[in-house]
Amino acid sequence: MLLAVLAPHLAGCAVNLMPTPNVVAQRGVDAFAQVPESRCTPCAPILFATDRNRLDEDAPVQWYGIERSTSLAYGRCAVEFGTDLDWNSLVKSSAASFRPAPLGLGIKSVEESGRFPITPVAIGLSEGLPVVSSEAAAEIDLAESRFGAMLADELSCDDSGRVLLYVHGYNNTFRDACVVAGQLWHFLGRRGVVVAYSWPAGIGGLRGYTHDRESGEFTIVHLKQLIRAIAACPQVKQLDILAHSRGADVATTALRELHLETAAQSRSTRTTLKLGHLVLAAPDLDVQIVGQRIVGEGLHLVPKSFTVYFSADDNAIGLANWLFLGAVRLGGLAPGTLSRQILEGFQRYSDRITFIDVRVPTGFFGHSYFYESPAVSSDLVLLLGEDREPGAEHGRPLKHDEVGFWLIDADYPEFETAGVNEAAADSTRTFEVEPR
Repeated sequence: MLLAVLAPHLAGCAVNLMPTPNVVAQRGVDAFAQVPESRCTPCAPILFATDRNRLDEDAPVQWYGIERSTSLAYGRCAVEFGTDLDWNSLVKSSAASFRPAPLGLGIKSVEESGRFPITPVAIGLSEGLPVVSSEAAAEIDLAESRFGAMLADELSCDDSGRVLLYVHGYNNTFRDACVVAGQLWHFLGRRGVVVAYSWPAGIGGLRGYTHDRESGEFTIVHLKQLIRAIAACPQVKQLDILAHSRGADVATTALRELHLETAAQSRSTRTTLKLGHLVLAAPDLDVQIVGQRIVGEGLHLVPKSFTVYFSADDNAIGLANWLFLGAVRLGGLAPGTLSRQILEGFQRYSDRITFIDVRVPTGFFGHSYFYESPAVSSDLVLLLGEDREPGAEHGRPLKHDEVGFWLIDADYPEFETAGVNEAAADSTRTFEVEPR
């Protein structure tokens, strides 16, 4: 079958440094001027959390595999840029729009620091209501505090209090997740902390897709554990989440369940989880399910901003459409072919969800454009790195397409032609929507 042949190539990150975002190339080496001195190193220290199985010690290159673990592990990982490279050379290469030679990436070290208790935890009844046993609650609290201590230590390098949680998609390995997260954090100015969340995916092929879908369901309880632990850390001021492909389903399902739990306690989910930006890149999500489970439950109102990147040229999403008998998927929208009912539904919520139509060269599969396209990665820098809302007047010069969605082309951000004055370039967004 066509999908079985092509699917192994749909994911898996490149072994070389991603192209320089256009906005970083425009700013040159100055884009890295604010990196804390302790982080001016050719390695990107990132945190990871995973419920993949731990591999044998005689396979150190892999660390974690594709099978499931009933406990969530966490630790530190060092993503290495180049070989025997110093910081100044890395900055020059990172700021260049063209590199005469590719800059290789690798993982220098992986250190598991601890684990959360095995799931499911023991549940009992108290006055007819299910409650976690006192012993299990104590174990969870201890794991949460130990994770929080590690997170606080990493956050001490600056005063941003920002955490970026990256959730990968289908057919990604543990290594893939860490390398992509490290690159994104690097071009975002190495502010705060990035956490790579790696769930048990990575077989490839048609059966691998079904394996990964069910692993995505399995991992929800562990991702909820992690989000709670991040939010519980006093040093965390804001949690941003970037989810790619099938990871968008994983992330939104976990957030939806947390939102329902929190709202049932009459608390604000945004405040409780410290949720800032929620970004879905090439989301492998059924449009109607999005309407029922995300919009219908009010999840789109929870984060400070909710952004969706989609592309009609995303052939990986097209294969998923084929597999699910033509169901319209959020990451592969083609606005010109949408029914009036679906189009009006999207437009109705465009004041709270930023829909971005990506029209850039995306390669054959076109599924990893969020970091492979210098235009799209530029928008992530302006959004996640600088908190800018859409529009040239805010220093984020997205344009509107013919149906009212925002548009990214290959030359974005084109500050020189967008009419952005100095005041606008210095502005950032203030979100006034009542937290939910």
